[in-house]
Amino acid sequence: MLWFIFASLAALISTSSKIIIKFLLNKKKISVNELSSIIFIGSSISAFLLFLLLKPANLSKFNNDTIVLGIIAGLLIPFITYTLNKSFSLVSNLALTGVIFAVGVTISLLLATVYFFNVKVKTNVIIGIFIALFGVSIIMIHK
Repeated sequence: MLWFIFASLAALISTSSKIIIKFLLNKKKISVNELSSIIFIGSSISAFLLFLLLKPANLSKFNNDTIVLGIIAGLLIPFITYTLNKSFSLVSNLALTGVIFAVGVTISLLLATVYFFNVKVKTNVIIGIFIALFGVSIIMIHK
């Protein structure tokens, strides 16, 4: 159940960030490139502060593959931020971007869970995802 609390907290933080981004894009007439640059500065500061707060004691115990994959995962985050910002600047309803993003992430994570981590997925989960995809298609048709 703890995973649910952290996922909900992440959703709240992410939603707050997206609302601020859309506000800045619409009301302050800032460009996507300028806004993304400012966000990257803020991300760098928060990443550094979190690094100090977490106090990783034994980074040297990890092998090079682990370190390289961790750095690659971190390097991808600004690209996610930039592409979402670009989408926010082009869409009037933030929920549309959120729906497409959430469905894409859900399908990708489901496939990764099955193929890379060999986790069995219950039929009810797959049915639920198909129902969600059906809902997304209705939303996109009638947007």
